[in-house]
Amino acid sequence: TDVAEQFQNLQKAQKAAEIEKNDAKKNVEEARVKELNEKNEVLKGRLDALMDVEQRLTEAMSMRVKLETQVATLDQDLASARKEGESLTKTVSTLEETLSMRD
Repeated sequence: TDVAEQFQNLQKAQKAAEIEKNDAKKNVEEARVKELNEKNEVLKGRLDALMDVEQRLTEAMSMRVKLETQVATLDQDLASARKEGESLTKTVSTLEETLSMRD
């Protein structure tokens, strides 16, 4: 009976050790999942921030293209105005010459 009792105690101890081992594994896995979830949240925050920056860069590049187009249009308008100014200056000179010939 002593041997049988020792054998039963050994079996109980083995079962208890197996349960502790499984509990420890479960605790480690849960801690790892928690750690990964926390890292995932941090990465989601960083991704959101990067996507926001990307959106602002896209908007800024779009605004730059619009401004460059406006500048090109203004340059053309300025060149046209200069030509008109030169033409008017010539016309005024011609009129002044004509008037001075009449005198």
